[in-house]
Amino acid sequence: MNNINLEKALMLRKNLHRNAEASGNEVKTKKILMNFLDQNTDLEIIDMGKWFYAVKNGTKSGNVIAFRADMDAVLIDETIDIEYSSTTKNVSHKCGHDGHCAVLCALALELNKINMCNTIYFIFQHSEETGAGAKECCEGLKRIKIDEIYGFHNIPSFKTGEILIKTDTFAYSSCGVKISLIGEPTHAAYPDNSKNPCFAFTRMINRFDELTENLSGKAYVTVICLNSGKPTFGTAAGDGVLMLTVRAELEKELNLIIERLKSIAYDSSENMKCNIDLCDEFPETYNDYETVLKVKSICQGNALSFTELEAPMRWSEDFGHYLKNIKGAYIGIGSGENHAELHTENYDFPDEIIPYAVKLFKLISEY
Repeated sequence: MNNINLEKALMLRKNLHRNAEASGNEVKTKKILMNFLDQNTDLEIIDMGKWFYAVKNGTKSGNVIAFRADMDAVLIDETIDIEYSSTTKNVSHKCGHDGHCAVLCALALELNKINMCNTIYFIFQHSEETGAGAKECCEGLKRIKIDEIYGFHNIPSFKTGEILIKTDTFAYSSCGVKISLIGEPTHAAYPDNSKNPCFAFTRMINRFDELTENLSGKAYVTVICLNSGKPTFGTAAGDGVLMLTVRAELEKELNLIIERLKSIAYDSSENMKCNIDLCDEFPETYNDYETVLKVKSICQGNALSFTELEAPMRWSEDFGHYLKNIKGAYIGIGSGENHAELHTENYDFPDEIIPYAVKLFKLISEY
C-alpha cells in the first residue's frame, strides 16, 4: 500500500474517531468522509441523505463490484487515554467502524488513478448498530445492478491481519424482544387480589428451554432486562417489562423462536394485557458459496494468510440485507490475539490491519 495513502487513511481514522456519532446521527461523520473523497479522488460522489456512495467507473465489459463500510459509533463513553479521544459524550467507536471507513477510503485512494475493467461502488452506510441502515441502503441501490458485494469486520482474538472466511452463515440473525405486561397493583397485604406480572415473567422464563427445541442450527435467548413494580414494600407490582435478545444461526429458525416466544408469553400472562414489540432486527449474514471460493483463491494466489471459520460469529451484522439480493461475502480481519474485545471500554481499532484489508479489497477489485 502506498505510504502516503496510508498516512492519509490514518489521519482520517483519527478524525472520525474524534467525531464519533451514534446510529442515525452520522451528520459530521458523513461530511468528513465526503470531503475526504472529494479532495483526494476523482470519484463521483452521490449523496443519499443519511448515507452516500462513490463510484469509480470501469469499462463496459467489467463487473460491478461494491464494498461497504459502516459509519456509526456505539453508546459507550471514551475512557482510554488517546490523543484522538471521542469528543461526543457517551458515544465512541468501540466497534471499529472508524477503521472500516478509513479502509474503504484508502481503497479509493489506491484505485483512483488505475484504469480498471470493473466498476467499483464504495458504500458508506449509516445505522449498522441498530440494524436499520443496510435495509435503507438496499432500497436506495435498487436501480443499480451490482454483481458482487463485500464487507469486512475487524475481529479480536485472531492473529493481526488474518483473513477470516466462512461459507454460508458468517454471523447470526438476531432480534430484540420487549414483552410488556399490564396487570393490577394492590396493597402488599393483599397479594391474592393483585395481577402481579412477576409471576407471569417467571412462568415465561421457566419455559425458555422450549424455544430452542428441535432446531437444526444453534440459537440463544438472553435476558437483557427485567423491570417490574416500584421500590416500595407497601404495594405489589402491577406492570412490568421483560427485554430479551434472540439469536439464531438461521433466520428462519429465529422467526420460529419468536413465534414460540409469543405463544409462551400470551399463555403465561393469563388475565393481564400483554404487548410484544420487536426491535433491532438483524438478518443472518449468509455468504455466497462461489464468492467465498473466489476470496479463498485470491488469498492462496497472493500469499495472504487466511482461516476458514468452523462456526459463525454469534454477533449480528446488517450486511445480511445486501446478501439477500446480491451475491457476496462478509469477511473478518484479525485484530490481534490479545486485542481488546469489541464493544468494551478498552477497545480501539488496530491501525495495523488497514494495509491487510486494503490489499485484499484491491485484489478483489481487480479480479
